[in-house]
Amino acid sequence: MSDLHKMGFTNDFILSGNDLFWVQGKIFVRIEDFAILEYYKIRDANNIKNGFTAFGILAPYQGVKGILLNHCYRNRAKPVKAKKLKDMWAHISHNLAPLN
Repeated sequence: MSDLHKMGFTNDFILSGNDLFWVQGKIFVRIEDFAILEYYKIRDANNIKNGFTAFGILAPYQGVKGILLNHCYRNRAKPVKAKKLKDMWAHISHNLAPLN
């Protein structure tokens, strides 16, 4: 997280339905209006199913960079959230290599 902050990802985003909610700006950002520039997968050493992914998000129309955290509870994800994350991964997986 500190690495993302050092790179200017200082705002917070929340996945909300099919959009991201920019917390500080109190507005929704549609999927076509943001890019994922960085991501880090962090796993719980004691339970591989637990953990989270931190995404470095750029919303150019709003002029902000921020962080979206996603918990890796795949079995408990709501259907809309699971589909959205699957679509997001499919969209970026051909362009990005995972960072550790």
